[in-house]
Amino acid sequence: MNTESSVPFNWRSPFDLNHPAGGMLSGLVAGLIAGIVIGIAARLVMRIFALTLGGTPIFTIEGTLVIIRAGATFGILIGMIFGFFQPFFSGSIIKKGLKYGLFWSAVMAVMQVANREAIEEAPLMLVLPLSAILPILYGIILGWLTAKLIPKEQMNGNALAQTLT
Repeated sequence: MNTESSVPFNWRSPFDLNHPAGGMLSGLVAGLIAGIVIGIAARLVMRIFALTLGGTPIFTIEGTLVIIRAGATFGILIGMIFGFFQPFFSGSIIKKGLKYGLFWSAVMAVMQVANREAIEEAPLMLVLPLSAILPILYGIILGWLTAKLIPKEQMNGNALAQTLT
């Protein structure tokens, strides 16, 4: 193959933050990975709930896969929203991810309090912190992965990329 006639491929070029589709694609990929990690963490949190309620923690492959798939699905959707809107806000991408995670943590806390009769057996002081930490962790992972996907050209002199660190 003639190297002079070939065009070098930069795998990061589709993740260009200057274009909304690039931001959404970076959010999709980072959201998928972060969602899978959070799905695994959510499964562990469910086991903690079972232990505190006096149940026996039983792991089934089907149940675990359902939780991980749900984490990946919501991770993709929420990640794409993050990827689309994050260029419009100032600050580093990791800080944006943390703020985004805090927002979703507050949403989860409100949902837990509003849906209190569904999980009446579990103590609220246990449910709130354990369910609120997952969106925060998701946001941090999402921001970090998004920063890793950004093209190197944006890291060198681009005004938008100056807010990455």
